[in-house]
Amino acid sequence: MAVAYVEHSFHHLYHPPFRLGRSSLTTAAFVTLSRQRLSRKDGPFHLSNAVSACGSPSVPILDDSANAIPAAEVRHLHAEAGGSGAPQNFGQRLQDFLGQEPNEESVLDFYREAKKDPNFFLDFLSTNVLISFLTKSEQWRSISEIAPDIGVCLAFPGQSTGSKAVRLCISSRKFRVADALLDSLAKNRRTAAREFASAMKGYNELHMYGSTVSLYDRMVSFEIKPDFLCYRLVLEALEKSDETDKAARVFEEIRSGGLGSSSEAKPIFLAFCRTLVQSGRATEGVELVRAMESSGVEPDHRFYAYLILSLVAEGRPKEAEALLSESLAKGHPPKDQTVFLRLVSLSVDSDSPEKAMQIVAAAKNSGVMLTDCVLSVVVGGHARRRGPRAALEAFDQLTSLGLRPGQVTYSMAVGACARLGLTGRAESLLAEMQAAGYERCVFAYAIVIRLYGREGRSGDALRMLGVMKAKGCRPNVWVYNALLDVYGRDGNVRQAERLWNEMRARKVRPDRASYTSLIGAYARVKDYEACVRVYSEFKGSGGRLDRTLAAVMVGVLSKSTRVDQLIRFLGDVKDHGVGLDARLYRSTLYALKDAGLQAQLKRFLQSFGMKAKLGDG
Repeated sequence: MAVAYVEHSFHHLYHPPFRLGRSSLTTAAFVTLSRQRLSRKDGPFHLSNAVSACGSPSVPILDDSANAIPAAEVRHLHAEAGGSGAPQNFGQRLQDFLGQEPNEESVLDFYREAKKDPNFFLDFLSTNVLISFLTKSEQWRSISEIAPDIGVCLAFPGQSTGSKAVRLCISSRKFRVADALLDSLAKNRRTAAREFASAMKGYNELHMYGSTVSLYDRMVSFEIKPDFLCYRLVLEALEKSDETDKAARVFEEIRSGGLGSSSEAKPIFLAFCRTLVQSGRATEGVELVRAMESSGVEPDHRFYAYLILSLVAEGRPKEAEALLSESLAKGHPPKDQTVFLRLVSLSVDSDSPEKAMQIVAAAKNSGVMLTDCVLSVVVGGHARRRGPRAALEAFDQLTSLGLRPGQVTYSMAVGACARLGLTGRAESLLAEMQAAGYERCVFAYAIVIRLYGREGRSGDALRMLGVMKAKGCRPNVWVYNALLDVYGRDGNVRQAERLWNEMRARKVRPDRASYTSLIGAYARVKDYEACVRVYSEFKGSGGRLDRTLAAVMVGVLSKSTRVDQLIRFLGDVKDHGVGLDARLYRSTLYALKDAGLQAQLKRFLQSFGMKAKLGDG
C-alpha cells in the first residue's frame, strides 16, 4: 500500500490525513510507524519496525502534544512503497458526489472504489463531510463501514459533527453503529470526552441507564478523562439504577480530582444528592450539603426540595421543617409545591392544623405563592380536625395573607357554611368564586341550593339552577338531588316530576338519593301507588337499599296497609344487609300484628331480633 502525507493549513489543529492505497505496506503498518513517531519512544523511523509491528490491534490515544510525521520522511516512505506521491483531491470529488444525494449503496460503492486508488487519502475535512451527510440521510450501514477507517487514519471529524453523529445513532437506536463510531473517536483525546458525553445523554433520554454506566466504564478503560458533563450524566444514570455505592465511588473520584468552579461543581453535588435521597439516605444528603457549603458552593432550592421530601418520607418532620426554615431564611425556598403539600399534610395528619397555617404564612412571607392544592389541605384540615367554624376562620386567614384560593378551597369554605347554616355567607362566597372566574363549580351550586331547600326557598333554588345554566355549567345529579329534596320537603310533586323528567332528558342518571327524594315527595302527598312504582323502577335498575330509603318505604307500605308488599320488601331489606331502627321496627311490627299474620310476624322477629331491646312481649 502506498502512503503519503500532505500538509495543509489546519495542521496545528487536527491530526494529519493519510493516504490509503494498494501496496506491500499495509494501513496497519503505516499507523504503527505513525504511532512510533508520535510517541517519540521508539527511536529512528524504520520501515522494518513498521512491518514487524503490523499485527498490533490497538492504536493508542493521541494527546494534544502529538506532532505530525515530517512530510519529507513520509514521501520517502511512500516512494519506497511504490507510490507516486501525487495527492488526489478526494474531498472535492466527495462533495461533488454527495451533492447528487446518492443512496446508501452508491455511497458505499463510491467509497470502496476510491480506496482502491494508490493516491487515496482520508483527511478530517472529508470525514466531516461524509459523516454529516450519512447521519443526516440515516445511512447507518455506510457509517459502520467507514467508522473503523476514521480511527485507523486518525482523520477525526470535528467535535460537533462527531457528537451529533453519535447522538443521532443512539436516538435512532442504532447502538452498534454508535459503538463503532465511539471506538474510533476514542483515539482522539481532545474531543473524546464530549463525544462520549453526547452518547451518555442519548442513553439517559432513552432511560437506558445501564448503557450509560457501561459507557463510562469504557471511557475509564480507554484512559479518557471524563469531563464534568460525563460525570453528571453517569451520576444521573446511577441514581436511576439505584447503584448508590458506585455513585459514591464516582463522586469521590471527582472530588479527588478537583470539583472546579461553582457552576461545574453544583450539578455534580446535585446528582449525587439525588442518589442519596433516592436510596433513603437523607442524613448523608444533609451532610453532603454541609460539605458543599464548606467548599464555597451554595445550595439552591433543588437541594432543599429533595432533602425535605426525603426527611418527610422517613418520618422526620422536625428536621424537614428546620430545613424549610433554613431555605426560606437564605432566600432559596423550594419551588416544588409538593414540598409544602407534604409538610402541610403531615401537620394536619398529626392533629396540628395550626402548624400547617404557620408553614403557609412563612412561605407567603418569603414570596412563595402557594397553589390551591396546598390551601385546600389547610382549610380541609381545619374542618376535619377543628370543625367547620375553624375552617372558615382558616379560609379568612389565608385570604388576609394575600393568598388567592382556588375552586377547591372556595368549595370547602362553602361546605363549611352549609354545616353552620350560614346561607348568606355561602351566597357571598359563591359570588366571589364567580368573580374570580370559577363559575362552573357544580359542588358549590349544589350546596347553596340545598341551603335554600332547608329554608324553604324553593324559588331561589330554581333561580340558582337558571344561573348555573346561564354560566354554561351543566347540572349533575348532586344539583338535581338538592332540588328534588327542596320540592320533596314542600310536597311539590309537580315540580319534582318536572325535574325528574329534565334529568332523564339531559341523560343524568339518578342515584339512590334521587329515588329517595322523589319517593319522599310522593309520600308527603300520600300518593303511595306512585311510591311503589318508583321503588320498583329503582329495584329494577339494580339499586341497593340504605337505611334512609328503607325507612321511607316501610312507612309507605305500613301506612297503606300493603302487608304482602311489606313482607316482600322486608326480604329485600334483609338481602341488602340493612338494619331497621327502633321506630321502623315498631311500625313494621304493628302492621304485621294488625294484619294477623302470625307466621310472618314470627319470621320478622327472628330476622331482625330487636324484641328484647324494645321490651315487646
